[in-house]
Amino acid sequence: MLPTGTQWVVATPEMARTDLLGAEADAVARVVDARVAEFRAGRAAARAALAKLGVARYPIPVGPDRKPRWPAGFVGSISHCRGLCVVAVAPSTTLSAIGIDCEPADRLPPELVDVVTTPCERRRLEREMDGRVLFSAKEAFYKAWSASGGRFLEFADVEVHLGTGRFVAHPVDGGSWHGSWALHSGFVLTAAWAPA
Repeated sequence: MLPTGTQWVVATPEMARTDLLGAEADAVARVVDARVAEFRAGRAAARAALAKLGVARYPIPVGPDRKPRWPAGFVGSISHCRGLCVVAVAPSTTLSAIGIDCEPADRLPPELVDVVTTPCERRRLEREMDGRVLFSAKEAFYKAWSASGGRFLEFADVEVHLGTGRFVAHPVDGGSWHGSWALHSGFVLTAAWAPA
């Protein structure tokens, strides 16, 4: 699903009990236990993915924009949903930005389909899961777009064209962002990226 040179890790239940490093703990100092466990799992998975790229035990604090602060020379993305946490990282010489998203493989309620899709997108929804896949693709795109310095976009500000296991996102500001998607073990997984 991801470009060559990208590493990904799915968090294990044990990772939810991993100690946080340095300033990571500040981000969850006043949140409920379930959120702390989710955060711990995400950071442990992120460190495991970075280790595959040769980075040893690096803390990943939260920046003022609420995004993970990756080590210099790397880009990454963390996604959580009920029952799953996934992380992807890459050297910034490979990708300039990456975004991932995971969602339960449930049909998107019709009222949400109307909120997150454009009229053109709605006309192209053919399969039962297309609404959820399209929503997740936009979430992955927004993470990559935002990480690359893109301005805030509404759902209607990007048009996504779904293909078999692939998608292309076209923001109103122009350009094309490529991504991929899969249905696996009861989840929708999506990723979007920009080459370096």
